[in-house]
Amino acid sequence: MAEALGTSQGAVSNALRRLVYGGVLQVERRHVPGKRRRVKTYGLPARGGPLLPKTLQGSQQVRSRAEKTQ
Repeated sequence: MAEALGTSQGAVSNALRRLVYGGVLQVERRHVPGKRRRVKTYGLPARGGPLLPKTLQGSQQVRSRAEKTQ
């Protein structure tokens, strides 16, 4: 995920942790096809769906500011 976003794994982990804490995402350990062990999966809880557009808008603004400083 970090590679696809062009950022560090730590930055992605911190962002996901904040989204889980804020109720926008939920995290579960599940079996994923092709993996031998259960892994963390992220999804939208029933109450997180309506928050997603505002969250994405905020993240785009942060990324835009970060690109301008590079």
